Amino acid sequence: MAWRMASSFSRSSKTLRILMKNHRLTAYKATAGLCRLVACMSALALGATTMAWGKPDGGILISAHVQTLPGERPIIGERGYLFAPENRSDDNSRLIAVPFLRFPTTSENPGAPVFWLSGGPGDSALRRFVEGSFDPRFIEEEKALLADMRAVGDVVIIDQRGAGLSAPFLMCPEAPEPLPIRQTLTRRDLFDTEKKAAAKCREKWRAHGHDTDGYHIIELVDDVKALKDALGYDQIVLFGGSFGSQWSLSIMRRHPDIVARALLRGIEDTNDTFDSPDGLLSAIKAILADAETDPDIAPLVPEGGFVAAIEARIKELEDNPRMIAVEDPATGDTVEIAFGAEELRATWWRDPDGWRLGERLGEHRWPGSLAGVIDGEYRDLAEMIRSFKTVRGVSMRWPGAMSQAVDCSLAGPETIYNAYARDPATALIGDPNIHLAGACAGWEARPLPDSFFDPLRTETPVLFVHGVFDMATPFGNAGDAIAGFENGRLIVVERSGHNPLTDLYKEQPDVMRPIVRRFLRTGSHEGAPETIALPPLDYKDPGASQ
Repeated sequence: MAWRMASSFSRSSKTLRILMKNHRLTAYKATAGLCRLVACMSALALGATTMAWGKPDGGILISAHVQTLPGERPIIGERGYLFAPENRSDDNSRLIAVPFLRFPTTSENPGAPVFWLSGGPGDSALRRFVEGSFDPRFIEEEKALLADMRAVGDVVIIDQRGAGLSAPFLMCPEAPEPLPIRQTLTRRDLFDTEKKAAAKCREKWRAHGHDTDGYHIIELVDDVKALKDALGYDQIVLFGGSFGSQWSLSIMRRHPDIVARALLRGIEDTNDTFDSPDGLLSAIKAILADAETDPDIAPLVPEGGFVAAIEARIKELEDNPRMIAVEDPATGDTVEIAFGAEELRATWWRDPDGWRLGERLGEHRWPGSLAGVIDGEYRDLAEMIRSFKTVRGVSMRWPGAMSQAVDCSLAGPETIYNAYARDPATALIGDPNIHLAGACAGWEARPLPDSFFDPLRTETPVLFVHGVFDMATPFGNAGDAIAGFENGRLIVVERSGHNPLTDLYKEQPDVMRPIVRRFLRTGSHEGAPETIALPPLDYKDPGASQ
């Protein structure tokens, strides 16, 4: 049974109605409808196992939503919930609520709607819109992107089940156990603590009656199809970045006929859940090569380059780890941190200001800060290690359980991780996947067939936009993925990181916005160049700025 509760704008804003397929129309006063919504959401949040409304897959409840954006007129749209089984493979599964927003098109001749899929897993564009919690650095670009989408068709933003404003919201209430600060890191210790924490988190949710197998990429994929069907659309356009691109490519594998085209950035295919160490190292080397031409950084470059100098320091620490004194901010006491080769591998390529390398967010003290590291000054890096080992906290706003569940559903055959664990690049940057590998060993997600990780081959038009400096989804991902797209185009953005579309909307809007509008409406790559070069990043010598 498919059913719908929607706002009746044409007659009365105070009346909600339920449209039931093959059943007669029944009208309810808004107050009664909203009370039932509150009761429903409360029951879901408290873990109720049954609901009076039964268990329709694809049932939706919709009410009016007024979206305010800085400097813009309000947008009258819709906010709703998709009610779907927690696990569609279980006939007795409870219902969960997956929120969505729908903004109407501004076109008099609209095309297919654009479905906006968030990254993460665990991120929520919907939450940003509902709460107005936009990053002020990107708000203008996000407004422009929404306007370009609405100029083509309706825009639907769907949350990920278990994340954002979904019910339930699956977080892990406890962090992994602290690690001893006077012992050097081992990958086995990292793996084991993550495995134990993930297993404990999973069991807590199961003890509350939740089916953790329901937080799986297949269920997220089927949520999109269920919402598309419930809203009455034939085909949709997909927009996503990072995990949003992985989600999109998974939809194209499972439901290819519903996708008209896809605009994707920061590409992550189904076999890219674990990051290629060589791909990350390639991005690091590209950033360093660019920085070494900067007049502030060039004098700091050691003979042979930064990477060779770091490699030499790693070899020194293999045999002679050091104890570094740092201050514990919680007590004010001085504590000693064991700092060896694995600590250096894990930290030398982390930005001291907490940014992701390669992002165009202002002044960059990295890689200028490497000069001190090469001279044996490890205090800042030791502080990173102290914080990591002792302050392994959790965020109440981050759905750690859902994120692990979905990522681990995409972990793929063990051969993928094992090959990356043996990658020679790990000798320089450590194992960037060890935390997720440990978590997935503890989570024990329902496996996908190996064929789900085969290269995708399709005639569906796709426009990929990927930054060469991307440190979250390495640039090589895009080249591998696009090989199977007969009607695909990859725009390579030089000196851009994980948000190349945002960078282009900020720095070259006159170039990029017409390309996006044309592609979203027609699937044409007309005007889309193979490469766009952005200006150099603003590198700074940390010593000179003090």
